[in-house]
Amino acid sequence: MRCKSGNLGLDEALGHFKSIIQMKPIPSIWAINHMFGALSKMNQCSAVVSMYKLMLGCIGLHPEVSTLSIVINCLCPMNRVNIPYRLLTVCIK
Repeated sequence: MRCKSGNLGLDEALGHFKSIIQMKPIPSIWAINHMFGALSKMNQCSAVVSMYKLMLGCIGLHPEVSTLSIVINCLCPMNRVNIPYRLLTVCIK
């Protein structure tokens, strides 16, 4: 998978993400976690947060602890420290 190799461009990742969230049935969260992880390593934190927001609107696609961890790690360097606390609450529930 190109996500693991780090050869995934931002535009390609956005296109891939949009196709994933439109699939029926929706694939496992594993694929999205890999994409979010790759993008966060490329310092594309705002893209991860935007994709996460889109993901929340998808029926049948639920974040897991790994997903929330990646998003929290992206929000902190963006100086959006109030939001990770809310996500942490979701993790605990």
